[in-house]
Amino acid sequence: MKHFLAASLLVAPALAQLPTPTPDTSEWAFTGATGDLLDQVRGPGVLRAADGANGQTLALDSFTTTALAGIPAINGVDATVLQFGPHCPNTLGYKFQPFATVGNGGYGLRAFTLVYDIYLDAGNVDQYQGLLQTNDTNANDAELHLEIQTGGFWNDENASAGGGSIGLGTWTLGAWNRFVFVNDYDNGFSEMYVNGVQAFTDISYTYCYNGDLGSTNWILSDQNCDCTSGWIANFAVVDRVLTAAEAALLGGANANGVFSDNLGTNYCAANANSTGVAGVISAMGSAKVTANMFELIASQLPPNAFGFFLTSRNQGFVQNPGGSAGNLCLSGSIGRFQQQIRNSGAAGTFRIFADLTAFPTPSGQPRVVAPGETWNFTAWHRDSSATGATSNLTDGVSVMFQ
Repeated sequence: MKHFLAASLLVAPALAQLPTPTPDTSEWAFTGATGDLLDQVRGPGVLRAADGANGQTLALDSFTTTALAGIPAINGVDATVLQFGPHCPNTLGYKFQPFATVGNGGYGLRAFTLVYDIYLDAGNVDQYQGLLQTNDTNANDAELHLEIQTGGFWNDENASAGGGSIGLGTWTLGAWNRFVFVNDYDNGFSEMYVNGVQAFTDISYTYCYNGDLGSTNWILSDQNCDCTSGWIANFAVVDRVLTAAEAALLGGANANGVFSDNLGTNYCAANANSTGVAGVISAMGSAKVTANMFELIASQLPPNAFGFFLTSRNQGFVQNPGGSAGNLCLSGSIGRFQQQIRNSGAAGTFRIFADLTAFPTPSGQPRVVAPGETWNFTAWHRDSSATGATSNLTDGVSVMFQ
């Protein structure tokens, strides 16, 4: 296992940044599946449907957005989510390896942190949802469950004989919750944080396998059908124990992921729009060309404003182009995602899935994005201004594709 030096673990809280992930941290944002493999945002790990690409798990579940699913947005953003059903029988669910290959530290991870962003409906009447199962065949009770009707957890690591309820009343139905489970097998303790606040601390007797002895781990499953229906927006596996301060920094569920608010680097100052704040562009999903699951999001916009995304290989800065109240953060040959005009709605946000096999160009001839290329993006939108301008732009974001 690889670890950063302590000095690099945290960045300045004043900048509202997040703990720096280790090189072997893996994260998934649930934008889709390639075969039975779920595409990921970062890291070398593997997350897959336990019964394969043509099994009941992926037939039962679906990749969607909060708006399409009719559930609350996350931080005002229409987030990509995996809608999961009750994974019963015990052959259904998702299996993960922390690393892409075996042999990392014997029996996988003995010190680790798992992060889940999950939503369950307010009217849910089920009892449990399995979160972590480290038995390869899902043949015994999962180590950790959500205890739905108590707003707590059933933890098989509970110090009481045979496990038990713990951390009651620490999370709520009908809301997005971020669960951060910290486990240190060698030092004998486990902890749970909900939305940045400690929910319980207890003993530990488990670790995460990494294909050693043919074993892997499960999420969203349980051997005796202690599971329900819900939505998950993010999942991450960290090959070290996060501190209480780091868990607090992770806070609540985030539409833009666990360890990164953006796949790319934002640049170029945007001017405030009629809401009094500047529009922001974010890149989510995956920068892998082969995955073709890349998403652009424009947020902090005026409500019910029409707009679209622009792209170029070149960055730039042009003040008030075409009489706009904003700044154009692109230069050179600029393409427009022409068929994807959006409306920001009441939340002041719009987004698109950008097809990496058909990026727009000024000539109108789409082209394929190649690994190693860097592309830059901004969003233009309608907006009224005291100066008489009728449009504005977000800042820019630069993304290098893999």
